[in-house]
Amino acid sequence: MRLSRLSAAASLGLPGAIGLLGAVGTLLAVGCGTGDSTGSAACTDQATCCADLESAVGQQRCLGSLPPSQALSEPCNLEYGIDACGALLFCAALAGRDVPTCYPERSLLNGERCTEDRQCSSGGCAIEEGMCKAMRYEGCTREVGCASADDVCGYFFGFLEPICGDPANRQKGSACSDHKECNAGLLCWDGACY
Repeated sequence: MRLSRLSAAASLGLPGAIGLLGAVGTLLAVGCGTGDSTGSAACTDQATCCADLESAVGQQRCLGSLPPSQALSEPCNLEYGIDACGALLFCAALAGRDVPTCYPERSLLNGERCTEDRQCSSGGCAIEEGMCKAMRYEGCTREVGCASADDVCGYFFGFLEPICGDPANRQKGSACSDHKECNAGLLCWDGACY
């Protein structure tokens, strides 16, 4: 069946085939709009659809016109889920943005806002707190914690602020706030391991 269509197009000659392809492209462009939540006509030209990003209607219209698998730094539609952006990218409205944009996976640093593990450079997002977890030797908070299950957030190597580290490195005299932060056989007493 396909061969007969191709040979029919070939029999039209180059000008006829170009005209046929142009007509098919026009039909596809007219029929592929997604419309928007306002009930207005389908938006088929992304540049036109995304011209008014100041209003909520303009933003919705723009996002509705976007295809899945957008590239890095392009606007994306969160409704596509994991398919909103291309491989190794995620779709989010970060850093005060109103319009979601495609970001590289593992691009968010310790303490930055996140919604899933693949967004954070450490590979760990504290979902309840909405923040990226710290990697070993990075500053941390007990609420957010450390990306590695082997690490704890505590005072190591004389640091004045807590960092993620291996609890086996908690020697006698190391600052602590809990017994589990000290080496086996030591207890946390008055803010230090003994």
